[in-house]
Amino acid sequence: MLVINALPKSLSILTWLSLCLSTITLAFSMVFVGKYSFFIAPAVSFLTLVYLLVILIRERQRTTRCHDSNDVPFSSPLPAYSTLPSVTVAYFLGGLWVAASALSMVSLTLTDWSEFTPAVPILGGIDCYAATTETVVWFAFACVIHRERIITLKQAAPVRLNSLE
Repeated sequence: MLVINALPKSLSILTWLSLCLSTITLAFSMVFVGKYSFFIAPAVSFLTLVYLLVILIRERQRTTRCHDSNDVPFSSPLPAYSTLPSVTVAYFLGGLWVAASALSMVSLTLTDWSEFTPAVPILGGIDCYAATTETVVWFAFACVIHRERIITLKQAAPVRLNSLE
């Protein structure tokens, strides 16, 4: 079974979307060697793919260790995507996606496309729309993992009946 399918449904959908959109953005921005997004779109696409792969590998290791050990379950209550560094990096990547999207839009509107074949502005538009859509998907992803972190920490925290004691 794929680890991505073991994630909560909303997170699984957002992860699949992000993997696809990051790959599309990377591919189309590499057509222009990244110069129309000032090299931010290919870099943030690559970083996003690496981040998602690391998270999926860590989650796979966590679930495998939890199921393989018969005597002691894995001690971490947080899934790999809900750790504080994971959430922080997700929001940081979200900021980079905003920058890549904005720079793609600016360069798309300021470039004189008359000297290019008609396919080139279409490719630039696809790159821009993919980066913009990935920005929205990525912030949804970051918010979902942040929410999952808060829910998991609240469930794991001991309940105090009277805080003055």
